[in-house]
Amino acid sequence: MYCRKGFTVWFTGLSGAGKSTIAEELDRMLRERGVPNVEIMDGDVVRENLSKGLGFSKEDRDTNIKRIAFVPPADTQWSCQYRRGHLSLS
Repeated sequence: MYCRKGFTVWFTGLSGAGKSTIAEELDRMLRERGVPNVEIMDGDVVRENLSKGLGFSKEDRDTNIKRIAFVPPADTQWSCQYRRGHLSLS
């Protein structure tokens, strides 16, 4: 099975700037065009689950960004291996 190359779109900006609204619209548009696997990572959800315990110091923000940046390539690789039958969920 062929696995398409993935890509990441990372929106940055102040709280309330519309990042989630734009991401949801992009998600809708990509799905309309046949892109099957679109994932939205909301910053608040990431902070609660992936980066729990981190504050907003420079060091904690840098750690948060490193953790977030790790996820898209890992997710793409896992998804491709699963579809090829090289990864089992059981």
